[in-house]
Amino acid sequence: MTRAKFAPSSDTYIFTRDYLSIQIWDVRNNKQAVQTFIVTDYIDSNLMALYENESIYDTFDLQISPCSTMALTGAYNQQAHVIDMQRRINITLDI
Repeated sequence: MTRAKFAPSSDTYIFTRDYLSIQIWDVRNNKQAVQTFIVTDYIDSNLMALYENESIYDTFDLQISPCSTMALTGAYNQQAHVIDMQRRINITLDI
């Protein structure tokens, strides 16, 4: 399941969270994402096992900062990811 939210500070950008990544889309040109941040690269090799035990259907919330420069999402292993779009970094937090 994909989650989507408009950027709070702009009506032309949408943030989406799918199983593997957070993507930023420009609604004026939606052929490809403007930016993509992989948040679950460690499960690429385990996708078959996740599919077999139905974890592939897990969803993680997506929150966007009021200035639209930061995103927050959950992940497996009791982790959260804070994405800084301006510096293009993914900060992983163990919670």
